[in-house]
Amino acid sequence: MKRKLLLAVSFVICILLVGIAASGILHIAPHTGLYLSAANGEHLVVVNRTPIIMSPQNRFDDLQDGDRLLVFIGDVATSFPAEAKVYAHFKLGKGDLSDLPENILNELEQSGWVSPQG
Repeated sequence: MKRKLLLAVSFVICILLVGIAASGILHIAPHTGLYLSAANGEHLVVVNRTPIIMSPQNRFDDLQDGDRLLVFIGDVATSFPAEAKVYAHFKLGKGDLSDLPENILNELEQSGWVSPQG
């Protein structure tokens, strides 16, 4: 029994070490943010008051605007909105549009990324 437990713990530690090494090599970092769906069907997350287009796009259909997320993203491209590859995301809780910074929402509306909110 002790041998199986030791093997299981060793396996978990190895997986964690490989994950840490891979995240360092790939420049993957965890961030918390708020989800926002764009008018063109793309998916955004607002991290530190910066909207970021999340790709690949097929992972986010179960989210609602304002939901709180933990996202593991790679390097962020400097554009408006920024763009980054999402390696994993976890929904931390529900939210709504009032949780998003108003100036960010206004800027995205003016540039055509989101529909005006009524």
